[in-house]
Amino acid sequence: LEEFFGDYSLIAIDQKLVARFRDERIKPPASSDRKPVGEATVRKEVFMLSKILGFAQTECGITLPRGNPVEKIRKPADGKARDRRLSTEEWLRLETQLKRSRSPFLWPAVQLAVETAMRQGELLGLTWEHFDQKRSLAFLPETKNGEARAVPLSSKAIEVLKALPRAIKGPVLPVERLTLYHAFIAAAQRAGVEDFTFHDLRHEALSRLAERGDFSVLEMAAVSGHKTLQMLKRYTHLQAENLAKKLG
Repeated sequence: LEEFFGDYSLIAIDQKLVARFRDERIKPPASSDRKPVGEATVRKEVFMLSKILGFAQTECGITLPRGNPVEKIRKPADGKARDRRLSTEEWLRLETQLKRSRSPFLWPAVQLAVETAMRQGELLGLTWEHFDQKRSLAFLPETKNGEARAVPLSSKAIEVLKALPRAIKGPVLPVERLTLYHAFIAAAQRAGVEDFTFHDLRHEALSRLAERGDFSVLEMAAVSGHKTLQMLKRYTHLQAENLAKKLG
């Protein structure tokens, strides 16, 4: 946003300019070396611009004669939620390569992601002082949605945490986000696993909970930290299959 709009005064940012930003992000001009990004990403960027301009008006008292220009343009489509899951064979190949990684924290990070449904940023932000083994909880003071939450830990998650080098304080997984990202991508490539990201592990974790059939949507939301149940609607068909089996 700063790169594109930084040289313009606020009064010069109109709907035509915002629309051009939208279009060039999705399909950069031939003269540009920038790579295209998805519509869902551009949608988030456009709404961020709207928040910035709204802040300028309401908090800073800056008058925008034409109002907020973002309100007058077509918004990019919101991307469909990913539903990529690995087959048993793919999991075995990926697990082998994750364990062979030069990063000693990669395999534990993946195990914890599947066991807790925590986001990558939440995992990397988890510190030892926020791990309560007696109560089987991990406390997250900051999350993506801006609210703190306690994450229940399975016996497998506690086993993984206990096997890690323990410090009195500091991060449970002392590794940089980009280092973890590149290590995961490299392991997936070696395993011949395509179109699977670290964030897909969160979907895998929630799918497994839903398939067990003994977790309600409210309980799943408590585990995952979703603020609305609408976000978990995609997992209800997995629960329905188990309910049908119980009905006989």
